[in-house]
Amino acid sequence: MAATEELANGTLVLLSPEETKTLMDRGEALIIDVRNPDEFANGHIKGSLLHPLRQLDPRKIPEEADKKIVLLCAVGIRSKIAAETMFAAGRHPIAHLDGGLSAWIEAGLPLA
Repeated sequence: MAATEELANGTLVLLSPEETKTLMDRGEALIIDVRNPDEFANGHIKGSLLHPLRQLDPRKIPEEADKKIVLLCAVGIRSKIAAETMFAAGRHPIAHLDGGLSAWIEAGLPLA
């Protein structure tokens, strides 16, 4: 079972790179990358959607009942801020890739 962290507006699910990859392989994850466009262009998780934190609008994140929203950034700081924005807009549950893309790369997982 994934760890959780209590934030001001909700409970954030913390996923390891391996847990995130498993959800993706099952078609159960909607990966939202909140990094800047230039960071995204330099490497991202295949199938992830770019929604930079500065322009993040929870209403523009697709609602797919069968998929968990998984936020990610470079190391996990911006994705926690994005989670607060999502929670404040009534979007639950939300998960994030603990350690961000850095943890994904460290785990030896592929980039697009």
